[in-house]
Amino acid sequence: MAILVLDKRKKPLMPCSEKRARLLLERDRATGLPVITSSGGRTKYNRQRLGIPKTHALDAACVGPVTATTPGMCPP
Repeated sequence: MAILVLDKRKKPLMPCSEKRARLLLERDRATGLPVITSSGGRTKYNRQRLGIPKTHALDAACVGPVTATTPGMCPP
């Protein structure tokens, strides 16, 4: 499994193995960020449940667990 790692300047490094990623984190050479994966079905479900129109940018906001929208997020 390849893992994407960011360096301390938040620049992406090349995908690496789990062992290499753990080593970079232990040596304080990288930053670990949580990653959420989701399906297109979940995105569509979130979009329809919240009444959000289908656009590329708004679809990106509907990936993963979404509980609410912020005012002004969706155009009238």
